[in-house]
Amino acid sequence: MTEQEVQQLQISQNEELANTKKKLNQKENSMKSELVQLKSELQTQQTLNSELNKKLELYGQQIEQVVNNSNIIKQYQVLSEINLTNRLHN
Repeated sequence: MTEQEVQQLQISQNEELANTKKKLNQKENSMKSELVQLKSELQTQQTLNSELNKKLELYGQQIEQVVNNSNIIKQYQVLSEINLTNRLHN
């Protein structure tokens, strides 16, 4: 192999390496961009989850209050019936 052929081979290999490096850099930049997007989406999802958890907790408290009020109303109705029954017996 002549010196000129060796140089030509080296030039060719250097060009291939440069092209490979360029492709890898583009891929890296693309992946970094995708990572930034995913982090943003994750943050949005975490915020939404937090808001939903607060609403669910509030709804749970409201349901508990309704159930408690319902029980109080039932107790009042039973007491009213007992009072009415006692009055009728007296």
